[in-house]
Amino acid sequence: MMNHFSLERDEDYVIPVLKEAKRLRPDLLLMASPWSAPAWMKTNGSMNGGSLRPEYYLAYARYFTQFIRGYESHGLPIYAITLQNEPLHETFSYPSMKMTASEQIELLKVVGPHFASENIPVKILAYDHNWDNTAYPKSILGNPLVSGYVAGSAFHCYGGNVEAQDSVHRSYPEKGIWFTECSGGRWATDFASNLSWNMQHVFIGSINNHSKSVLLWNLALDENDGPQNGGCPNCRGVITVRSDGTVQKNEEFYLIGHFSKFLSSGARRIHSEVIGNASNVLATAFRNSNGELVAVIHNKATAPFNVELDIGGSKGYYALPSRGIATIVIREQPQEGQG
Repeated sequence: MMNHFSLERDEDYVIPVLKEAKRLRPDLLLMASPWSAPAWMKTNGSMNGGSLRPEYYLAYARYFTQFIRGYESHGLPIYAITLQNEPLHETFSYPSMKMTASEQIELLKVVGPHFASENIPVKILAYDHNWDNTAYPKSILGNPLVSGYVAGSAFHCYGGNVEAQDSVHRSYPEKGIWFTECSGGRWATDFASNLSWNMQHVFIGSINNHSKSVLLWNLALDENDGPQNGGCPNCRGVITVRSDGTVQKNEEFYLIGHFSKFLSSGARRIHSEVIGNASNVLATAFRNSNGELVAVIHNKATAPFNVELDIGGSKGYYALPSRGIATIVIREQPQEGQG
């Protein structure tokens, strides 16, 4: 037991908000990712920067267990964890912790068996950092001593290319891939360009490169891009909550809606292919658990484009406006021989 472990601060605000979200969406899945271990476990005795001291690996495993059980006691089961948010980004201006691939492997040798002995069913996701480093997750997924404890790897958008996910998938196809962070901000203010970039890389891009999820950071910020804790000074929330209580829906709100409003829990991505003279068209497709087919299509071009949708020989047509996005739901699938 960790005698001084407490969720008191979470119980003031975080847990009530999550419980309300869970009430509104009972199938909500929660992923937890620490920015730092407690300062007393670290090499520099600070939440900012430093590394986890090896003699505290078991203590940190117990810390995770207490956290997971504490949230579960509030009706908030944790679906997955990562052992460290952005493990290769160490800064001394806000909570962070360096964790090399070899250090993460050593930590997994402790956390994995501990979770097994304590019957903790939570998925462990390796890495949780940018696309520009595939060696890190591959070294963990390929390590026979720890790979069995890891469900797959997690990626962020701030470096490299989304195709890196495919590289990891091809090396370890039995392991999952989750996309776990990207943020817009004041450095990118053109609405249409933001839609296109996110569709190409974060949404359609990561999904077509095997991701099981798309998570954005942050959900809600105020008009001053806060609250802040020494990190990003100009990141944009999915929504902006103004001081007068009004809400501004940002680009990311509409991007999420093209998927979350139409995909049911348990939806599976199915094969889709853009053919012909359609280099500016991006598409992905899903089958809902009730049999519905859902296609999300984006036209990157600055001119309208007429799309022909072909499902097993049955065709439909849709006029995509400039920089437009369409989500098409096919509820009654055509019978064989029907056009």
